[in-house]
Amino acid sequence: MYLDNLSPYVREAVGQSVHPPWKIVERCLFDYQLLYLERGTLYVTIEGEVYEGRSGDIFLFKPRQTHSVQIMGNEMVSIKSVNFDLIQNEDSADVRVSTKTMQNMTAAELKHIRADITEPDSNWLPNFIRTNNSLIFENCLNELLDEYELKLPYYAYRGKTLLADLWVLLLRAHYKSDNAPLLTRWEELHRAKQFIESHADTSITLDNIADYVKMSRFHLLRQFSQLFHYTPLEYHQKMRIGRAKELMKHSHMKVGEIAERLGFINQHTFSRSFKRVVGVSPSEYRGKK
Repeated sequence: MYLDNLSPYVREAVGQSVHPPWKIVERCLFDYQLLYLERGTLYVTIEGEVYEGRSGDIFLFKPRQTHSVQIMGNEMVSIKSVNFDLIQNEDSADVRVSTKTMQNMTAAELKHIRADITEPDSNWLPNFIRTNNSLIFENCLNELLDEYELKLPYYAYRGKTLLADLWVLLLRAHYKSDNAPLLTRWEELHRAKQFIESHADTSITLDNIADYVKMSRFHLLRQFSQLFHYTPLEYHQKMRIGRAKELMKHSHMKVGEIAERLGFINQHTFSRSFKRVVGVSPSEYRGKK
């Protein structure tokens, strides 16, 4: 069983927001790639089968599989992806991400193609996964992307652990082994999550969220926490800090201006919350960019 020897090598971990007519033209990978659709809709074709992806969906591209990706509609799409070997090889550091079909690869490139060690195996995963606990996966994925963005000491070793965690989360989701009692309330809880995301730049209360989804505070707090492993307000804080990171990377706003923009009481409260979530102060984070 390949899980007994699981020792991933993360080749690339990136997040990006793209606009039409962006697409990934038909290609085959040497390795595996997880593509997480954070926001928007996509047509994803894998070995001739077309999937219509929506926010929260996960796609797994395996070695040798022909696939392509195209935006549905005219809206911006946010995606996050990781390319990796499930078991690190001697040449793992030398292999790059393929953009070619197999027909266009050189003889040397064809030798880089990994075997799909997950098949046949009881711990096999499909190409398309629509899970009821995508937030748990998203949080782990974000942590992995942060490691490769900041490149703190020993980030590559931390990346191996986080990739293994992601893989186990996908196995659990595929076999529907957790959160089954919550599926009947999934629609309300998903609407609560969307409400929180749409109010990431302002202050909200638990009552605001409960009123929106027509749930009691008690049931909202308990079931949201069970499903997503965050309380509603903890998740809201995480979204606000995520928005703050984007502003620090892509704007010249001062820390105090960002705090005001996102509805924090003052700069001190914002800085304290930022450090608790990210691990460094806003000024330290901006200095690494």
